[in-house]
Amino acid sequence: MGNFKNEPVVIKAPVIRSPYSYESLLSKYKERLKDESVEFTEEEKATENYFVIDTYYKQYGKLSENGSYAKKMLKAVGDDWLKIHLEFINTLYVKQYKLTDLKMILEAIYKKYGINRKPKETDLLEHGIKYTKKKIKGYHYIDINFID
Repeated sequence: MGNFKNEPVVIKAPVIRSPYSYESLLSKYKERLKDESVEFTEEEKATENYFVIDTYYKQYGKLSENGSYAKKMLKAVGDDWLKIHLEFINTLYVKQYKLTDLKMILEAIYKKYGINRKPKETDLLEHGIKYTKKKIKGYHYIDINFID
């Protein structure tokens, strides 16, 4: 009897996640990206977690494992994202921009909406604008190829 320690036995309870939790919906969203036959129910689509995952993916082109971070990033832009999106589409009608000029245009748009963000050409991708980058006589140019 001297060999036994008198310690409590710890048994871990199984972790049961709600099908509407951020982690569950994120996992299903990842499956959906790989296999288009995966469908979300109307109840799942109606949750805030689905909205955060879907909107974050559409804005940033990637998924965030951290739900509170994704929500914070969306709140930083909020309802203005659609306005910014439309402004990008309506402002960038010229097919070619000098990179410095493009950044000045994006900076003006961000400033108009009170967004503290350093403009980059990759910001175009967040708004469905595809482009190619090239260098001519020492200057970088952005050619806009397609607008979704």
